[in-house]
Amino acid sequence: MSRKDDYMKILNLTLRNFKGTRDFELNTDGNDVNIFGDNGTGKTTLADAFMWLLFDKDSRNESL
Repeated sequence: MSRKDDYMKILNLTLRNFKGTRDFELNTDGNDVNIFGDNGTGKTTLADAFMWLLFDKDSRNESL
């Protein structure tokens, strides 16, 4: 297997009661996703969810 074939795709992410987010679901359908929005809309919370999922830490490198 070549290096370009080594990747992980997250197809779905569900957050429930995570850092102030009561209920959120992201379905990517296998596509790339861009996240953008106004301040205070949950972009960092979503980033923290990915960081916690992958590394057991949030975006500030703190364990949750």
